[in-house]
Amino acid sequence: MKNTFQTPKLEMPLVKVVRKLLTKFPNLRSNDNELIVAVWKSYHKELRGVHMTFLMFAYKFAKGCYVNPESIRRTRQLVQNKYPELRDPNTHANREEYAEEFKADVIEMKNSFGDKQECV
Repeated sequence: MKNTFQTPKLEMPLVKVVRKLLTKFPNLRSNDNELIVAVWKSYHKELRGVHMTFLMFAYKFAKGCYVNPESIRRTRQLVQNKYPELRDPNTHANREEYAEEFKADVIEMKNSFGDKQECV
């Protein structure tokens, strides 16, 4: 059986779509799942209504007809790095705090072992 579905040609680059959505809908800045759905809906009119069955969606998703969710997540990350005003302030602050704690833990661990690095 020949695959009749093809990965769509994107009429607008993913970076522009993600930036536009993050600007218009601040709640998408901290929720990748909602952002993925919003991106898919912006590219695929059939997802805007209730006319598609789950089986049809699953089939088209499995065949690669929709933008890869990981690509959307990475694009969101890229856009938020380039445009810090599009970051979720709470999420960004929590990540920075966690990174500092992690660095401190690594330094403490390194200091406690000294130069001895033995495998257990």
